[in-house]
Amino acid sequence: MRLLPSIARLPGPALVLCTVLAACAAPTPGAADAQDRQVRPLIVRTIADWPSATEFARRAADVARVPVHEASAIAPRQFRLSLLCGDAITCEAAVRRLSAEPAFVFDVLPDQRRRLPARPTPPTTQ
Repeated sequence: MRLLPSIARLPGPALVLCTVLAACAAPTPGAADAQDRQVRPLIVRTIADWPSATEFARRAADVARVPVHEASAIAPRQFRLSLLCGDAITCEAAVRRLSAEPAFVFDVLPDQRRRLPARPTPPTTQ
């Protein structure tokens, strides 16, 4: 790392602090990519039982050819799955690939459940 002449003359602790702050201020690689990506929530009913949501997510990612953001079992042979796609066209293609795998998936539906905000904590009485 090349330091500016004025920073190089700082005492040891100040130099370390400046270096740490500069490293924290730098954008992390891939941070912009993650913000530009779309998350597509789905409900997937499978043909067979899966021992865990993690194993199901691995197989779904292989079939869809996009990363799985999250997966959870919501019923036997039914999973909530979120695909992480680059854009809407990529998401649509991934959903078509999942739907077109008859030995793996029974059906794929958009997850239209609404998530309620967290309930506020009641004020404490004193």
